[in-house]
Amino acid sequence: MKKKVNFVIVIITIFALTGCLSNSYDSNVNDIESMNNDVLRTTEEIKNELENVALPYTCGEESGLINIEGEKIFSMKEDWIHPTYDDKYWICGNEIRKIDGSSVVNPGGGDSILYLGENMFVQTMVIGEILGEDKYAVQIFNVNEEGAVELPLSNISEVVPFQNGIAMVKGEGFDQYEIIYIGTDGKPITNKIFRSGTGFNSNSEALVLDEDNTYKYINKYGSVVQTTNYTASDFSILFSCPNSDLVAISKNPGEYMINGEEILADGGKSGYLNTKTGEIIGLYDNVANLTELNGETYANVYLEDKGWGLMDVASGETAIECQYSSTGLFRNGLVSLQKESLFGCVNETGKEVVPFLYIDPIEFGNRGNWTVGNKLSEIDIVLIGEYVLLTTENGNCVESEIPGLKEGDEPRVNLFNASDKNCTIQLLNDSNHDNVIESTRYINPWTGEIICEIGN
Repeated sequence: MKKKVNFVIVIITIFALTGCLSNSYDSNVNDIESMNNDVLRTTEEIKNELENVALPYTCGEESGLINIEGEKIFSMKEDWIHPTYDDKYWICGNEIRKIDGSSVVNPGGGDSILYLGENMFVQTMVIGEILGEDKYAVQIFNVNEEGAVELPLSNISEVVPFQNGIAMVKGEGFDQYEIIYIGTDGKPITNKIFRSGTGFNSNSEALVLDEDNTYKYINKYGSVVQTTNYTASDFSILFSCPNSDLVAISKNPGEYMINGEEILADGGKSGYLNTKTGEIIGLYDNVANLTELNGETYANVYLEDKGWGLMDVASGETAIECQYSSTGLFRNGLVSLQKESLFGCVNETGKEVVPFLYIDPIEFGNRGNWTVGNKLSEIDIVLIGEYVLLTTENGNCVESEIPGLKEGDEPRVNLFNASDKNCTIQLLNDSNHDNVIESTRYINPWTGEIICEIGN
């Protein structure tokens, strides 16, 4: 039986939703057995694929990693576990493990560990009890080395992920807009403090705002290699776009610093600056992340009184009209959007592939053409949803029951993120409805067979 999910919403929202629900049940609903046999995968094939790979589990107050036979590889109490965004490692509390579950390093003593990319991690430790106020000690370490390399800096407020061996660090002891750059040994590449800056581009150069309020390029040794015609009055840097030469900017800026004084400018617009060519692309009221599809780059952009959409970065033109409450990133050819409180998906042409009938975002991820969706099934003072299995087939959305789903099960899309391991659905069994998870099951999404299970 399908799991029911209830939550209360404001009554006025119900009337807004009603107009878009007249075709709620026109979607293509098929049994799982009717799908093309070319995409069906047996439990044995999945087991063979995951023979040397760990899976995360949650069971009661315990989390950890198990192998495909359900044997515990690693476990911990009252903590959490998640993969890094490039699928190289698991962060298990204060322990870093390879994606196959083997132990790498346990720095210990910290409050949280974040992945910075390029095999680098940062661990923060609150030392307020020692100093008498909320300050942080920061350790940065490489999983290929023993121990940790402590930063020769104190009061670090932020470490931006590494790009090309360099990371940007913001310090609580600095002015609000001041930063320095560090290498993978945790040492500054220069003693100079900049007012703002970007990540390093494919030319191994970063764009920085110098103390004279002009933008300059520095190399990986901290030396200035080029001065631009841009000043702080032209734009301010919002954030760097990872693995890209682009940086999000606020043009005729919303805020910037001149001689230590914060200046506010009305009517500022946001866009992207190509740090290699100096070209400014697109002007919107707000901009967000980049995503790639079929070799093309798209950006999340926002227009007031209209909403969110996507821009084609190559042309600077709007690719998907700004009319949505929120927008995600392209995954497996589709982007999840929110329209009048419900979610669906469109392709790069703006064609609706997944109808806007779902309570939660629909993210097919990079794991393949299936995901778990929480579908709006009834509308009243309380919204009621039911979990379904969504697949894309020949450019259309196919909806079916989740095999192996029982009363009290809470399904999740496979938490193992590797793109080539499109294999399982995690079911958390909470049959007593007391928020205590009694068991975790991994099932084959095509056959419903249990691959492995762990319980208290």
